[in-house]
Amino acid sequence: VVDSSLSGAAIVGATALYSPGLAGHLLLGSAVGSLTGYTLCSAPIEEITCGLWGYNSALTSMGCGAFFVHSPRTVALSIGGAAVTAGAVGAL
Repeated sequence: VVDSSLSGAAIVGATALYSPGLAGHLLLGSAVGSLTGYTLCSAPIEEITCGLWGYNSALTSMGCGAFFVHSPRTVALSIGGAAVTAGAVGAL
């Protein structure tokens, strides 16, 4: 949630060193959350570019990637969970 591309890159890089698959879930969740905020919740572009809409969705997706065996169903769960998380943030 820090407005710094360098910090975001460092987090993704460190996660990729630990688990490239988990880093994939992180990026996927952040992208889905940002897109959900933009398209369904009409979030201001400033909030999206600061990462406010992708952060919680990325955590949800990483949880799916960490606790479930990797499969197409896990990826679908990760995408769905990220979208629902962004919707819940928008409802607050």
